[in-house]
Amino acid sequence: MADKNTQLYASLSDVAALTHEDDIVTMVDEWSKETSILDDMTYRPSNGVLDDVSGIVESMPRGQWTGIDEGVKPSKGTWKQRTEHMGLIEDLSQFNRKHEQVLGEQYELARWRQDQMHIQSMGLEIERVLLYGNPYANTKNAEHEFLGFMPRLSHITDDQGFLAKAFVDKETDMQVTKSPFVCLDAGGLASAKAGLCSLLFVAKGPLAPVLIYPKHANGTGLLFEKGGYHGVYDENGLYKEIAESHFMWMGGLSIPHRRAVVRIANIDVDKDGFLDTIDDLMTAAYMSIPQSMRGGLKIYANSKFIRGYKKACRKKVVPTTEGGAGINSLKATVNVGEFTVTECDSLIRDEEHVD
Repeated sequence: MADKNTQLYASLSDVAALTHEDDIVTMVDEWSKETSILDDMTYRPSNGVLDDVSGIVESMPRGQWTGIDEGVKPSKGTWKQRTEHMGLIEDLSQFNRKHEQVLGEQYELARWRQDQMHIQSMGLEIERVLLYGNPYANTKNAEHEFLGFMPRLSHITDDQGFLAKAFVDKETDMQVTKSPFVCLDAGGLASAKAGLCSLLFVAKGPLAPVLIYPKHANGTGLLFEKGGYHGVYDENGLYKEIAESHFMWMGGLSIPHRRAVVRIANIDVDKDGFLDTIDDLMTAAYMSIPQSMRGGLKIYANSKFIRGYKKACRKKVVPTTEGGAGINSLKATVNVGEFTVTECDSLIRDEEHVD
């Protein structure tokens, strides 16, 4: 929590850092990461005001082989409703009116620089939750976030979804032996010195993962409203005029077909036999995805995996690009065996071991 005397609006020293000889200084962000998977996601409106309800098949009807003079018993399939919830994240950027008089015609650019940092920071936070979900379990913040990819892919299975270890569902108190999600085990141990990482396969198509937003919302993605000046009193009772920019994103993750996303977990890039293991597992992950959804498949990895693969195969991992060649391409990718992998900064370097 910020100290009560901390200025939450841009200070005069912030303004001075932005300017030199009456011009706005070019600012370079050396700290923030870049978003990858968030940029690739598509949006659709939810079918509820604050959530999205869909149906999934629990069991299929089964026909019977009968003789020409025999009857047949009716059969039926069963459905189950599934609800996806949405999370809400907000931020405010404040700017002191006196700075407009100091900056003159450079004010708008200086204010945009402040707002731009808020937009970038929120994008990274949204992508973090999209991947790993809620980090504030059992706290008041938990209810404000949505369920991401990795919490759904948190139990090791084979390529058909059969669990390596059965567990008891807390809601139904029933033993679970098979998962609709596939999470393959690369064999890394929790004690791995290099730490563990994952590969995430995300399919494309009508039943692929999609970000949902409230159906009555005015727009998708991050909403940005630039407000005018208004008067406020600080904690010392002193009056000032500030302008505020409001940033808000509300949404969630829906995975209509749960075989449309596959995880390879517990990857130890220093483990003996890493290269053969990962090549086999990547093929198994690819084959676990329905055939109709393999076109446009995206695979995400962090930089540790990419460097580890290069070291293991002792040959050049060829950088490729999406959207054209050169440093101005849209996204940096690498060829890993027969697959193209997109580097994702938000995939953390040292994940917890998945059982």
